[in-house]
Amino acid sequence: MDPAKAAELERNLATRPERNARVIVGDANEKLVEYLRSWNSRTSRGVVFLDPFAMNVRWSTLEAIARTNSLDLWLLFPIGAVARTMPVSGDIPRVWLDKLISIFGEDPTPHLYETQTHQALFPDEVEEEQRFRRGGIEILGAYTVRRLQTIFRGFVSEQALRLKNSRNSTMFLLMFCSANPSPKAVELAEKVVEDILKRHAKGGGHVQRFGD
Repeated sequence: MDPAKAAELERNLATRPERNARVIVGDANEKLVEYLRSWNSRTSRGVVFLDPFAMNVRWSTLEAIARTNSLDLWLLFPIGAVARTMPVSGDIPRVWLDKLISIFGEDPTPHLYETQTHQALFPDEVEEEQRFRRGGIEILGAYTVRRLQTIFRGFVSEQALRLKNSRNSTMFLLMFCSANPSPKAVELAEKVVEDILKRHAKGGGHVQRFGD
């Protein structure tokens, strides 16, 4: 969205004329959805790689990709940022909740939080109810997989690459989805993803399954 950075990227591309690439200035959510309106799923195939700035990929953008029935998606999901907006105590500011709804397409809290009742110690005390988030990255990752499975008719890999920072905290999950429901396409996607993630694991990467 920064014209100066876009111009710098254009200059870099100019030194590599063999690359068939172009730079578009604007919100990727809007530009990608606009582009997909003219996408011909009968004659075209492609791969989308979404590398978001923080939590800026909207659920509506993922729905537009899924509706093509012909695109594959590698999504760098910002699970670390998502976890930080979901305090264990369950006290989520409204602005954070709106952002969570934007990226998940629904309020995730009923699926990820549970209410615990604390018994009163004395007769004149009132029982207290407190809400707590269930589990950590594993449960949040499994929920994300389930949400993606509701819109991608082809294949959503339950395996993802965990990308960590220098403090060993998971910041992103590299996730794969295929919108193509063809059995042959699904079979090919499963093999390709398994091979890519297996090579990452051999190189020291942390690959994890996030199924229920």
